[in-house]
Amino acid sequence: MTRLKLLVVDDHVLARNMIKTALRFCRCGEPEIVGEAADAATAFEMARELTPDVITMDISLPDINGLDVTRELMKENPALQVVVVTMHGEREYRLAAMEAGAAHFIDKMHLIDELPSYLDQVADEMELCSADNI
Repeated sequence: MTRLKLLVVDDHVLARNMIKTALRFCRCGEPEIVGEAADAATAFEMARELTPDVITMDISLPDINGLDVTRELMKENPALQVVVVTMHGEREYRLAAMEAGAAHFIDKMHLIDELPSYLDQVADEMELCSADNI
C-alpha cells in the first residue's frame, strides 16, 4: 500500500515527537515519515532528495525562517504541500504562511485535532485513502 510521504521540520525534538504522535490519528493510515530536519539547510537537502508529498514546517528555525524555507521550496515544487505547524498562532503569522505558499497552517495547540484530518484530506485527494485503510 502506498502511503503519504511526510518530512517533519522542527528544531525541537519534542515538537517532532508531537507530530509523530498526531499521525496515529490519521484515518487513512499513518503517513510514512521519510525524514526529520532540525534546521533549514537539512530541510532543503531532504526535500530535494526524498521528494515528500507533505512537509510540516516550523516557523522558528535556527538558521533560516521557516516561512522563507517554505517560499523557496514552493518555487522549486509548486505541487508540494507545506503545512506550517507553529506556536505562533497569531493572524499575521497565518497570513504570512499563506503568502509564502503554505497549503495549511496549524497552531501547535491544535495539532492533534487538525493535522490528522488535513493529512487525510491530502491522502484522499491523492487517492491514497481506501476502504482498506479506514
